[in-house]
Amino acid sequence: MAFAYAQVDVSNIPIGVLKWLQYCTDVTTFSTDTEPTLAQATTTIDQVEAEINGVLAAEGYATVPATGTASINLLRMYVETEAAYKLYTQVYTPNELPPAVKAWHEDYRAFLSRLRRGEQYLPDQQPQSEDEPFFLIVRHPERDDAFTYRTDEQDWDEP
Repeated sequence: MAFAYAQVDVSNIPIGVLKWLQYCTDVTTFSTDTEPTLAQATTTIDQVEAEINGVLAAEGYATVPATGTASINLLRMYVETEAAYKLYTQVYTPNELPPAVKAWHEDYRAFLSRLRRGEQYLPDQQPQSEDEPFFLIVRHPERDDAFTYRTDEQDWDEP
């Protein structure tokens, strides 16, 4: 199975997620006999990548999934840590999460929030709305035109 961001070995084992899980668990590989299973791991990675790609598409990125090397490296970290978090909570008690595992999830949620608010962009590309004049964000006056009488252009709240 090919992932857009997660790192896999020649046997399609998601080794990037394993590296994160090995910090807090005794999980050393994924197979049909392990807990979590290889199928659970790949499904979880697919879900996290789909969520990130959905945010990128909603924010106006023209190329989804991202293809730039720096963008893939950035997204790899977030996909792998969030997948490791989700797999950890599937196997172990989510009420007793180690602080490091909680931090993975909080960092991922903060990253998505920054993307949605436009406080962070992918390093290799900008959202199309920033590049194309047809999609520029236009600042609207802060006053309500229906209830405010305008005598000249100085009354507008624009700089």
